[in-house]
Amino acid sequence: MNAHHAAITLCIAAAAGVFLITLAGRLRLPSITLLLLGGILLGPQALGIVHPETLGDGLETVVTLAVAIVLFEGGLTLDIAGFRRESAVIVRMLTIGVLITWAGTSAALMLAMPSLKLELAIIAGSLVIVTGPTVVSPLLRRIRLQPRLHHVLYWEGVMVDAVGVFVAVLCFEWIAAGGDESALIPLGRFASRFVVGVGVGVGVGFALSEALNRRWIDADHTNIVVLASALLALGIANTVLTESGILAVIVAGLTVSLRSRAQLKALKRFKLELTEVGIGLLFVLLAARLDLSAFPRAGSGLLLVLAVVLFVARPLNIAISTWGAKFSWREKVFLSWLAPRGIVAASMASLFAIRLKRLGHPDAHLLETLTYAVIGTTVVLQGLTSPFVARMLGLQRRSRATWLLIGDPWLATQLHRTLRQCGAPTLVFSTGEAVVGGEGDDETISEDPLDPASLSDPRVADAEAVLAVAGDPETNDKICEAWTDVVGGAACYRWDAPGISDSRAGRPLWLDAPGPAEVRSQVDAERLAIDAVEVGTGEDTTRFGDALRPLLGVDEGRISIIDGETPAELHSLIVLRQRIPGLQGLMRDALILDKHSVKFEEVLEQLLELASKALPDLDVAQHRAEILERERSMPTAIGAGICIPHVYHGSAQRSMAFVALVPGGLEQFGPDGEPVRLV
Repeated sequence: MNAHHAAITLCIAAAAGVFLITLAGRLRLPSITLLLLGGILLGPQALGIVHPETLGDGLETVVTLAVAIVLFEGGLTLDIAGFRRESAVIVRMLTIGVLITWAGTSAALMLAMPSLKLELAIIAGSLVIVTGPTVVSPLLRRIRLQPRLHHVLYWEGVMVDAVGVFVAVLCFEWIAAGGDESALIPLGRFASRFVVGVGVGVGVGFALSEALNRRWIDADHTNIVVLASALLALGIANTVLTESGILAVIVAGLTVSLRSRAQLKALKRFKLELTEVGIGLLFVLLAARLDLSAFPRAGSGLLLVLAVVLFVARPLNIAISTWGAKFSWREKVFLSWLAPRGIVAASMASLFAIRLKRLGHPDAHLLETLTYAVIGTTVVLQGLTSPFVARMLGLQRRSRATWLLIGDPWLATQLHRTLRQCGAPTLVFSTGEAVVGGEGDDETISEDPLDPASLSDPRVADAEAVLAVAGDPETNDKICEAWTDVVGGAACYRWDAPGISDSRAGRPLWLDAPGPAEVRSQVDAERLAIDAVEVGTGEDTTRFGDALRPLLGVDEGRISIIDGETPAELHSLIVLRQRIPGLQGLMRDALILDKHSVKFEEVLEQLLELASKALPDLDVAQHRAEILERERSMPTAIGAGICIPHVYHGSAQRSMAFVALVPGGLEQFGPDGEPVRLV
């Protein structure tokens, strides 16, 4: 124990880890890159601020607890529907694929480093089996992969951690016993760990989900109770059989996710924050332990092993795991390319290096050298090139076109319905209030849009923009802040009430229009309607005056903001349309034509267009001609500025009235000499 107290090392490592993760997010870099560099810089070989050796045996405890929290969060975010779609491939990758990676890496080590003992080559090969959700998930979010590849890679990333740990522990126990044990004994322990891990995980997860579903836990205590339960699962499983706790926490997280989805919104956010702290702390501590001189000493043999891991073992793994499955060669190439290693590989390498060093193995440091070389190479190389590779192979989702409508569920659904009528792709986040209009589940995401898990939902992978339509500016701030990293700050829009100008995030829109709360109130009072209006090329939309306030335009499925002049090339408009109040029950719809010169024929045509929406088989031209012919011989202007033209249509089940208000009056007069203003 030197002058650096263990508590100081932990505090500095945790703080540095969080700061580096935050910086990586701002720079849009893989966080592990900065964490590795930061750990090395703060460690004894550089600045000498972080000294992991001061923790002694406590380092193993810190690693175990942090990894458990990371993997419990991974279990919470697993999508069982995604597993069902590609279960055969995922299972093969977790079994046959693991064996291929393990054997291939071990063989490459023996070939490249002939002096290395067989048992060390075997355990080193087992350490690079794992990938990891903490590295894979941010990459998948950036790449916007097709759903089937997204599910396969994420499930592999979470579940292979447990498999890899089991295999590594099996190898370590065989080495620790000096190779004297029968091979059946370690294999028996492997099977026992699987049974114990699944059993304890299901038991703890079931009990916890029951408590959550029955509301036995106060909302204020939910997060800490769940955290305690995850640690309890780890402790119970490891007490029954060492190293079985890793699988237990994953299974517990998955069980809670399947049985208590409604209670997970705040929980996932809390667990993600803990995971970020744990990853930052661990990588800084473990990177500070690295012996940098070991990398050049490994020589060209290390490069050969890296080449085998990246370009032989992984492609062979994917080729066999996808055999017989309907995966294209492009999908197989991409799966072969993307397999970044993360915190679990780093943690297990450091733990086993420490333990083997105690057992007197002189080459124990090679475990860390190889594993961290694989981590650094895969994270940097694959992390930077995967978006380009996916794009070249045509595996990204179609170009971003979907708009996410988030905030007031009622208003979001009204906008969604009218945009869908115009052929524009949209998704609505609904968090409790019933969805209006009976939209399908594939167009509604019943999750908290502020939950970090929602940001990586495969359904939002092709999101082009976000429109926040909450009733209060604070919520719009939170929505835009959360989604900036997904669609970019320039594509986060917000609809606030007039006069709101101090927004922290997002681009404010329609400051001259009523705010969301006022729009809902006016629609309920039938003074406003949110409608889709077809416009001709170059048509002057200003002729509608204040009766129509264009909000959005749609052209060939692409949505554009209208906050000024209306572009001439748009085919459809989403508008706020004024309605005439006080006529509920007497009429079907109404419009206001506020312009200086309006002809009766024009008013008549627009009213018939409104009627055709309710009666699709109505022939506008025929009925227009019929009414105009009748008006010549039997005018329906009755005085007081009122005209009541009418027509019979066979498919109408009841009488319908459509009203137009023309404040400026028509060039048509009633018997009292008053110009017609109400038709």
